Amino acid sequence: MKNKILFTALALICLICSISITAAAQVTKIGTGHDPAIYGSKVTWADLSGVIHLYDLSTKKDTKISSSAASHPDIYDNKMVWFDKGSGVSRITIYDIPSGSKTFITKDVDDRSFSQIYGTRIVWSANDSVYMRDMSTSRQKKIGSGSDPEIYDTKVVYYTYTEADDIAIRMYDINTKKAITVNSYGDPNIPHIWGTKVIWADLYNHQGYIAMYDMSTKKTIDVTHELDTDPNGNEYGASASIPN
Repeated sequence: MKNKILFTALALICLICSISITAAAQVTKIGTGHDPAIYGSKVTWADLSGVIHLYDLSTKKDTKISSSAASHPDIYDNKMVWFDKGSGVSRITIYDIPSGSKTFITKDVDDRSFSQIYGTRIVWSANDSVYMRDMSTSRQKKIGSGSDPEIYDTKVVYYTYTEADDIAIRMYDINTKKAITVNSYGDPNIPHIWGTKVIWADLYNHQGYIAMYDMSTKKTIDVTHELDTDPNGNEYGASASIPN
């Protein structure tokens, strides 16, 4: 009986160690920096010196792209974009991975023009306006008033202020050239989009929770809820971060 208990204990210890090792093995450091983005097997980020990195998960090769004062890279297929002020002028760099060539956007760009890319289109904001550029045609235009846009397929989401000085989430349709208000209550911030879903953090009452709009149903639901306490005084809800 003692041997059986000992064997069981050893097996349990081995299992715990195995789980710990497996969990640890799933986390791999591939570099040092900030603002990472991923597409397929390629990861990009900016390091503290303002250099852009492109890391291939398949070959484990880290390529440093000549840049300075660069930040907030994004990647789609063989194209990358990032904010760059190495020349002293705020600009968006467009980088072609196969050829290594660069082009720049300087019109309607400010110090917070952090771009997003999907397909041939790039979106960013400057001076409370949202812009879009199609790389295939080199056409650029303002599509709305607001900040922090994100693009998926033919939809662009961003947040803006209404005439009543309330914050609203807007969604622009590239095909119809029309925008709708997804949300105009609470304190929504920095929306994200994927497929038919738009999500954002609502920071009303200074406690963040996640809300989601579904384009297919045209309904908004609370994914999480505001911070609250149970009868035992334990806090729950509010899974969004709280700003400083």
